[in-house]
Amino acid sequence: MASSSHMNQANEHDKCVEKMVQSVLNGSQTIEELKARLEASDELPETTDELEKIIRDCLKNRVERKCCPEKIVNEVRLKIGIGVLVALGLVINIKVIQEIFTV
Repeated sequence: MASSSHMNQANEHDKCVEKMVQSVLNGSQTIEELKARLEASDELPETTDELEKIIRDCLKNRVERKCCPEKIVNEVRLKIGIGVLVALGLVINIKVIQEIFTV
């Protein structure tokens, strides 16, 4: 069984690599810089190559977060408002019908 010290070191290593990967994904570091740091830390070449492939795939398929145009936001709000009014109208109609048939 692995010692607690070894597990803590592995966990710290994973966190460090995760931060480095995140820095590439957010654009503050290049893949080449990440690769150089991993190679300097005696990471296995196979691991470095696989990680590079995964990051490149992520960057290629990344979805940009962009604000929705104000026109679309307003249209959605308007449609929600109309939907609420229709729902209220239906509730009122149901209440009226219930009153008519319960008297």
